[in-house]
Amino acid sequence: MATIRSYHDRIESKLNSIYGGILRLLDARLNPITVVADSKVFYLKTKGDYYRYLAEFKTGSEQNLRLNLSTGQ
Repeated sequence: MATIRSYHDRIESKLNSIYGGILRLLDARLNPITVVADSKVFYLKTKGDYYRYLAEFKTGSEQNLRLNLSTGQ
């Protein structure tokens, strides 16, 4: 189980790093200079998608870990 937890933590750290960079880019570079409403909506939707991806990874991983614990895997 420690191996699974360690692997999960490494993946989560990598996702946080990559997605965090994308979110910072959206906030710092793209959203401030966007004047067209459709483009702003697109960037904000993209930002929401990346937050959702992180949340789904965390939720799905926790469910899988609980399942593995309950089945003895």
